Amino acid sequence: MPIEEDPMTCHPYSERIRRCIGLMRKAGLDVPLLAKSASMAYLTGDGRLCAYAMITREGKLALGSPRRMRKMSNS
Repeated sequence: MPIEEDPMTCHPYSERIRRCIGLMRKAGLDVPLLAKSASMAYLTGDGRLCAYAMITREGKLALGSPRRMRKMSNS
């Protein structure tokens, strides 16, 4: 389940997110989905592999990653 945070309080990434929101509005986008770790790290500071980030026009940030899969044994 994604964890929501307020990106406007996360310095030094808050200015990057503000610029992203401005570009989203210009392009008519509601929510970009970032799945590349380098893009996520640049914009949010979190660049985990196999994760994603979404940012709304209102500046809400959601980060998510799949649950770690456990090996099942037939013992």
